[in-house]
Amino acid sequence: MVYLRDGSTFTRRSAQRRLRDLSNRDEGSFPKAHPVSQKVIDTMARVPKSVFARQVTKCFERAAAQVEHIKDSSVRRSQEAILRRIDVDPVPRYSHSMRERTHRVFANGHIPNLKREIRQIFTAEWLEADLNCAQLAISAAIWEMKKTRFFLAAAGCVWDELLIPVHG
Repeated sequence: MVYLRDGSTFTRRSAQRRLRDLSNRDEGSFPKAHPVSQKVIDTMARVPKSVFARQVTKCFERAAAQVEHIKDSSVRRSQEAILRRIDVDPVPRYSHSMRERTHRVFANGHIPNLKREIRQIFTAEWLEADLNCAQLAISAAIWEMKKTRFFLAAAGCVWDELLIPVHG
Protein backbone atom coordinates (compact mmCIF):
# COMPACT_ATOMS: atom_id res chain seq x y z
CA MET A 1 0.00 0.00 0.00
CA VAL A 2 1.26 3.49 -0.86
CA TYR A 3 0.44 6.61 1.17
CA LEU A 4 -0.04 9.90 -0.68
CA ARG A 5 0.93 13.36 0.60
CA ASP A 6 -2.63 14.08 1.74
CA GLY A 7 -2.55 10.95 3.93
CA SER A 8 -4.82 8.89 1.70
CA THR A 9 -3.78 5.49 0.46
CA PHE A 10 -3.14 4.48 -3.12
CA THR A 11 -4.37 1.10 -4.25
CA ARG A 12 -5.44 -0.13 -7.66
CA ARG A 13 -9.11 0.12 -6.56
CA SER A 14 -8.72 3.66 -5.17
CA ALA A 15 -6.93 4.76 -8.35
CA GLN A 16 -9.76 3.37 -10.47
CA ARG A 17 -12.30 5.17 -8.27
CA ARG A 18 -10.40 8.47 -8.57
CA LEU A 19 -10.25 8.16 -12.36
CA ARG A 20 -13.99 7.41 -12.51
CA ASP A 21 -14.69 10.39 -10.24
CA LEU A 22 -12.69 12.66 -12.53
CA SER A 23 -14.62 11.30 -15.50
CA ASN A 24 -17.98 11.84 -13.81
CA ARG A 25 -17.40 15.48 -12.87
CA ASP A 26 -20.15 17.72 -11.54
CA GLU A 27 -22.01 18.53 -14.75
CA GLY A 28 -23.19 21.92 -13.45
CA SER A 29 -19.68 23.36 -13.26
CA PHE A 30 -18.57 22.39 -16.78
CA PRO A 31 -19.99 23.13 -20.22
CA LYS A 32 -22.31 20.42 -21.48
CA ALA A 33 -21.24 18.30 -24.42
CA HIS A 34 -22.81 18.92 -27.80
CA PRO A 35 -25.57 16.30 -28.37
CA VAL A 36 -23.51 14.58 -31.10
CA SER A 37 -20.45 14.45 -28.84
CA GLN A 38 -22.56 13.14 -25.98
CA LYS A 39 -23.95 10.39 -28.21
CA VAL A 40 -20.40 9.23 -29.04
CA ILE A 41 -19.41 9.39 -25.35
CA ASP A 42 -22.50 7.38 -24.35
CA THR A 43 -21.85 4.80 -27.09
CA MET A 44 -18.24 4.32 -25.99
CA ALA A 45 -19.35 4.02 -22.37
CA ARG A 46 -21.54 1.04 -23.34
CA VAL A 47 -18.61 -0.98 -24.74
CA PRO A 48 -18.14 -3.89 -22.32
CA LYS A 49 -15.21 -3.19 -20.00
CA SER A 50 -13.91 -6.72 -20.54
CA VAL A 51 -13.15 -5.88 -24.19
CA PHE A 52 -10.50 -3.39 -23.10
CA ALA A 53 -9.31 -5.37 -20.07
CA ARG A 54 -8.60 -8.49 -22.16
CA GLN A 55 -6.71 -6.51 -24.78
CA VAL A 56 -4.65 -4.60 -22.20
CA THR A 57 -3.80 -7.80 -20.31
CA LYS A 58 -2.78 -9.51 -23.55
CA CYS A 59 -0.60 -6.69 -24.91
CA PHE A 60 0.62 -4.71 -21.91
CA GLU A 61 4.02 -6.36 -21.47
CA ARG A 62 4.89 -5.96 -25.17
CA ALA A 63 3.85 -2.30 -25.09
CA ALA A 64 5.90 -1.67 -21.93
CA ALA A 65 8.94 -3.32 -23.52
CA GLN A 66 8.53 -1.10 -26.58
CA VAL A 67 8.35 2.02 -24.40
CA GLU A 68 11.65 1.06 -22.74
CA HIS A 69 13.37 1.44 -26.14
CA ILE A 70 12.35 5.10 -26.56
CA LYS A 71 15.57 7.12 -26.51
CA ASP A 72 14.12 10.53 -25.60
CA SER A 73 13.69 10.34 -21.81
CA SER A 74 10.85 12.89 -21.60
CA VAL A 75 8.84 11.06 -24.29
CA ARG A 76 9.58 7.74 -22.58
CA ARG A 77 8.35 9.10 -19.22
CA SER A 78 5.12 10.45 -20.75
CA GLN A 79 4.46 7.12 -22.48
CA GLU A 80 5.18 5.25 -19.23
CA ALA A 81 2.68 7.51 -17.43
CA ILE A 82 0.02 6.69 -20.01
CA LEU A 83 0.78 2.96 -19.66
CA ARG A 84 0.44 3.22 -15.86
CA ARG A 85 -2.97 4.84 -16.27
CA ILE A 86 -4.03 2.12 -18.75
CA ASP A 87 -2.83 -0.55 -16.32
CA VAL A 88 -4.90 0.96 -13.50
CA ASP A 89 -7.99 1.51 -15.65
CA PRO A 90 -7.98 -0.27 -19.04
CA VAL A 91 -11.22 1.43 -20.14
CA PRO A 92 -10.73 4.75 -21.95
CA ARG A 93 -12.85 7.53 -20.43
CA TYR A 94 -14.06 9.80 -23.22
CA SER A 95 -14.96 13.43 -22.68
CA HIS A 96 -15.87 16.45 -24.75
CA SER A 97 -13.94 19.65 -25.32
CA MET A 98 -14.16 21.84 -22.22
CA ARG A 99 -13.30 24.91 -24.32
CA GLU A 100 -16.18 24.10 -26.69
CA ARG A 101 -14.01 24.69 -29.76
CA THR A 102 -14.85 21.32 -31.31
CA HIS A 103 -17.43 18.55 -31.08
CA ARG A 104 -14.70 15.90 -31.10
CA VAL A 105 -14.35 13.61 -28.11
CA PHE A 106 -11.10 12.78 -26.37
CA ALA A 107 -9.70 9.94 -24.26
CA ASN A 108 -6.96 11.82 -22.46
CA GLY A 109 -4.07 9.77 -21.13
CA HIS A 110 -5.11 6.52 -22.75
CA ILE A 111 -4.46 4.33 -25.81
CA PRO A 112 -5.19 7.13 -28.34
CA ASN A 113 -2.43 9.22 -26.74
CA LEU A 114 0.30 6.62 -27.13
CA LYS A 115 2.89 6.93 -29.87
CA ARG A 116 1.74 5.18 -33.06
CA GLU A 117 4.04 2.15 -32.79
CA ILE A 118 2.98 1.51 -29.18
CA ARG A 119 -0.70 2.17 -29.87
CA GLN A 120 -0.56 -0.36 -32.71
CA ILE A 121 0.44 -3.08 -30.23
CA PHE A 122 -2.91 -2.61 -28.44
CA THR A 123 -4.94 -2.16 -31.64
CA ALA A 124 -3.32 -4.80 -33.88
CA GLU A 125 -6.47 -6.92 -34.10
CA TRP A 126 -8.89 -4.01 -34.45
CA LEU A 127 -10.52 -2.99 -37.70
CA GLU A 128 -8.86 -0.05 -39.40
CA ALA A 129 -10.68 2.69 -41.24
CA ASP A 130 -9.43 5.55 -43.38
CA LEU A 131 -11.03 8.61 -41.83
CA ASN A 132 -9.53 11.00 -44.36
CA CYS A 133 -12.94 12.34 -45.42
CA ALA A 134 -15.08 10.96 -42.58
CA GLN A 135 -16.54 14.27 -41.40
CA LEU A 136 -17.42 15.23 -44.97
CA ALA A 137 -19.08 11.83 -45.51
CA ILE A 138 -21.10 12.20 -42.31
CA SER A 139 -22.16 15.72 -43.25
CA ALA A 140 -23.07 14.60 -46.77
CA ALA A 141 -25.30 11.88 -45.32
CA ILE A 142 -26.98 14.14 -42.75
CA TRP A 143 -27.62 16.98 -45.23
CA GLU A 144 -28.44 14.63 -48.12
CA MET A 145 -25.67 15.96 -50.39
CA LYS A 146 -26.06 13.37 -53.14
CA LYS A 147 -23.20 14.51 -55.41
CA THR A 148 -20.77 14.51 -52.50
CA ARG A 149 -21.94 11.07 -51.35
CA PHE A 150 -21.48 9.63 -54.86
CA PHE A 151 -18.04 11.24 -55.12
CA LEU A 152 -16.90 9.71 -51.82
CA ALA A 153 -18.53 6.34 -52.58
CA ALA A 154 -16.40 6.20 -55.73
CA ALA A 155 -13.31 6.42 -53.46
CA GLY A 156 -12.85 10.11 -54.19
CA CYS A 157 -10.71 12.16 -51.86
CA VAL A 158 -11.83 15.74 -51.42
CA TRP A 159 -8.29 16.82 -50.53
CA ASP A 160 -6.97 15.65 -53.89
CA GLU A 161 -9.64 17.74 -55.61
CA LEU A 162 -9.13 20.83 -53.46
CA LEU A 163 -5.36 20.80 -53.77
CA ILE A 164 -5.18 20.60 -57.55
CA PRO A 165 -2.98 23.48 -58.70
CA VAL A 166 -4.86 26.09 -60.74
CA HIS A 167 -3.09 27.02 -63.96
CA GLY A 168 -3.93 30.48 -65.29
